[in-house]
Amino acid sequence: MRKAVVLFFAALLLAFAGTSWAQTETGQITGTVLDQQGNGVPKAKITVRNLGTGALREAGSDEHGAFVVTNLLPARYAVLVEAAGFTKLDQPVDLPPGGRVSLDLKLQVGQISQTIEVSAASLSINTENQTVGQLITAKDIAKRHGIRTISLEERPMCRAPLTPV
Repeated sequence: MRKAVVLFFAALLLAFAGTSWAQTETGQITGTVLDQQGNGVPKAKITVRNLGTGALREAGSDEHGAFVVTNLLPARYAVLVEAAGFTKLDQPVDLPPGGRVSLDLKLQVGQISQTIEVSAASLSINTENQTVGQLITAKDIAKRHGIRTISLEERPMCRAPLTPV
């Protein structure tokens, strides 16, 4: 009887092992490249640059102007959009851990050599799932627990005389 119960729970565990969801820290930036009238801009070049590391990821918009850049680590990014006949658009984006940020990027008609830089930060709201993620730094942990960090110059040094034994 005991062996049957153990086998039953082992079979139950194996049956539900494939349905569990894995946690991930990577996120994605999605969006639509639009013209001034709100129409999608096809074949726009989207470059996503991690402002901390300088790593670049490139994508292109489809025939409706939509794009997706996946497997991005949580960080602050600059999204640069270029399309023929439009000015360049540079948009900063904060991507939280496991986050999905959706952007509507409106391009202005102009010469290719012009660049418009948007300095407002985008608000990232997770509308895809119910998970909550946050980037925590060492400084945040020290502040929360009342830990005072000491630089190398401030640390006391032991100056005991060295004598042979």
